[in-house]
Amino acid sequence: TVGARVFCGSSGVGWMYAMECLTVTPPLRVPMVCMVGNRALDDPGAFGVEHNDALVVRDLGWLLIWVDTAQEMLDTTLTGTFLLMKAAIPPMIAAGGGSIINMASLAGVRCVPGSPGYCTTKAGIIHLSKQVALDYGKDGIRSNAVNADRIRTGLLTPDMVAARAKARGISESDYMSGNLLGREVTADDVADAFVLLALARKTTAAVVTVDGGNIEASLR
Repeated sequence: TVGARVFCGSSGVGWMYAMECLTVTPPLRVPMVCMVGNRALDDPGAFGVEHNDALVVRDLGWLLIWVDTAQEMLDTTLTGTFLLMKAAIPPMIAAGGGSIINMASLAGVRCVPGSPGYCTTKAGIIHLSKQVALDYGKDGIRSNAVNADRIRTGLLTPDMVAARAKARGISESDYMSGNLLGREVTADDVADAFVLLALARKTTAAVVTVDGGNIEASLR
């Protein structure tokens, strides 16, 4: 992150969006090293895949296994995001400012059954993003977040889409386009939001939602 003016950060699936964003807009592409605690990863996406498995499999039956699962997610997703921002802020201050964009989720706005760790961490990321905007705006640092839902990634696999659609008695297409616009949201759409926030020089403490419209998960 040293010298980077744009820092798209989040553990888990957010890395996929961040790297996609940096790919579709070459001028914004910056070298970065993902640091989680004392662990450096050459490929942030690899960490995302590892964490995604935890999101899907281990966050169930949380009343019985909170310490082993939800706590792990708090340490990874929320604390991981905090550490990434901690690493990015000093060089940004030295450079005269910068832009931090974190990956949020509809789960940070409303509760999802059986997912206390995921929901808690994403809500924390939204508030952490705003807190950084409040504390470091004077240093020229903008901090925003992107809120997305139902994106085909390593987390939401074809098998999961098929299972969720079947459980609801609808087609996979209808499941993926189950929003106010009636259109499926893609990773490219989410990447566009990252680019938008990276270029919006007068925007900070904002949460941009890219989900096709979901009143239940809208910010109040």
